[in-house]
Amino acid sequence: MMRVVTAEERRERRNLLSLFFLCKAREDLSLAVRDLDRGHQQTAVGVAHQLKGAGTTLGFPEVTARASRVLRQLDEPSKARARDSLANLQRVVELRLNDLDDTVQEEVN
Repeated sequence: MMRVVTAEERRERRNLLSLFFLCKAREDLSLAVRDLDRGHQQTAVGVAHQLKGAGTTLGFPEVTARASRVLRQLDEPSKARARDSLANLQRVVELRLNDLDDTVQEEVN
């Protein structure tokens, strides 16, 4: 018999997946910047979409806003602003990850 997944379990899984995307973002953003420099924007689009959702789910509105900005700028003819926005998004993600790390360390100690 199949077990029914509760709303709380779905929410917890969504939070864990979002946390995974946020932690994986360090490498993904570096790849996105590199690919954008080479004229390929698909990596940047994918990473920005993942981070937009992760920021919303985890309650990081600045991550969500900056990821949305990257997506808008990737639609523009000049990609230079998108590259700068990716770099800014990378800094914000790093700050949020540091905040999460500090929180975990405080809980452990």
